[in-house]
Amino acid sequence: MCGIVGIYYFDKDKSVQEGDLRLMTDAMAHRGPNDEGFFVQKHVGLGMRRLSIIDLGGGHQPIFTPDKRQVIMFNGEVYNFVDHRPTLLQKGHQFSTKTDTEVVLHLYQEYGLDCFEKLNGMFGFAIWDEDQQALLVARDRIGIKPLYYYRDAEKIVFASEIKSILALPGIRRELDMEGVSAFLKYGFTPAPYTVFKNIHKIPPAHFLRLKGRDVELKRYWKVSYQNKFTGSEDEIADGLYETLKSAVKYRLVADVPLGSFLSGGMDSSGIVHLMSELGTEKISTYCIGFGKGFDAYNELEAARRFAGDYKTDHHEILVVPDVVDLFPKLIAGLDEPLADSSFLVTYLVSKLARESVTVILSGVGGDELFGGYRRYLNVQMNKYVRLMPCGSASMWCATCSTACRSTATAACSTTSVWPRPISTPPAWRCSSSTANTPRCSRMISASNWR
Repeated sequence: MCGIVGIYYFDKDKSVQEGDLRLMTDAMAHRGPNDEGFFVQKHVGLGMRRLSIIDLGGGHQPIFTPDKRQVIMFNGEVYNFVDHRPTLLQKGHQFSTKTDTEVVLHLYQEYGLDCFEKLNGMFGFAIWDEDQQALLVARDRIGIKPLYYYRDAEKIVFASEIKSILALPGIRRELDMEGVSAFLKYGFTPAPYTVFKNIHKIPPAHFLRLKGRDVELKRYWKVSYQNKFTGSEDEIADGLYETLKSAVKYRLVADVPLGSFLSGGMDSSGIVHLMSELGTEKISTYCIGFGKGFDAYNELEAARRFAGDYKTDHHEILVVPDVVDLFPKLIAGLDEPLADSSFLVTYLVSKLARESVTVILSGVGGDELFGGYRRYLNVQMNKYVRLMPCGSASMWCATCSTACRSTATAACSTTSVWPRPISTPPAWRCSSSTANTPRCSRMISASNWR
């Protein structure tokens, strides 16, 4: 990963100091150990730390257009940059690197704010446009890459991490009670909130445009459900398979070693299957397991079996119960509190993977896209249970699962948490017998659920 920072003074006579930008980039040096770069032009200053993925020797930032009228600092990856480069060359654009960063800059130069329609990827970037005298700061459609900003009467400061903003002298660390309240309600702070006063998240699919004293925060994309796919079940399955395959293919573009997390579940196993089908040589896979007493959470056996089927270079790490010493380091790495203990195991398996690869593919997001969480089923069933008389709902709750957390009183509540039916298989979880299945529609056959 990389990281970007920036300072924009509303007063054009006030100059950004490169030393301030260095304080900010130093605070997130862990995001980019390979390179750093700075751009300062009077009241505008940009900085970045780089983890090199593509064009290792030629991707130094900032990157300029040939006439030096636009400049970009970029964090992330735009996967379809190879599709746009030939078109831009035909239109007369000249490139000095092989990076996706430079393609993004030229897409902006060619299409302006309509460039976002062309971008398929995860990113946070800043472009200073000398002709427009405007600064554009943008975040990807889903919000995979973080981007925060601070605003007061004098300036706007932005960065990939909150700690970089707080590193700038004069910015006070004060709690924002709305952000704290949101965290206590949701277990995280949704955009635009943070737990710090005057520090906000740029929401997913939004850009911040600064020109003079004008500040515009605008949404450039949203999910549309207007165009429904009406093909047959086989056509939908084949279309989904090809879409997933295309997504994996895009993410295999790198000039550094890459691998995949592997739990033995549907999401990560499907990714490894597609990597193999796309001809990836010797796939490196990584799995995390737990010691005695945590057998119900241990996925090592399933992952090991799947890795054997695909002959991957498989790595495992065993988590021991005593991880207290890790917490100070992990908490220091978080910009805000997070009520999800999985960040602990994510850190450990990522640390294991970093010993041999730089880029990791993972199945994160599969449960959100395909309804894999039990709570999605609970919401659906709750619509019907709320129609039952209180006594009947309570009886249903008691017979459905011995682990039911609802009570007769809660059964009448519109916010009660309902148990999962014990006959329902976990979504997106299958055995390794699906290893050589040619289509994802076959990978979710009922006979494969375990």
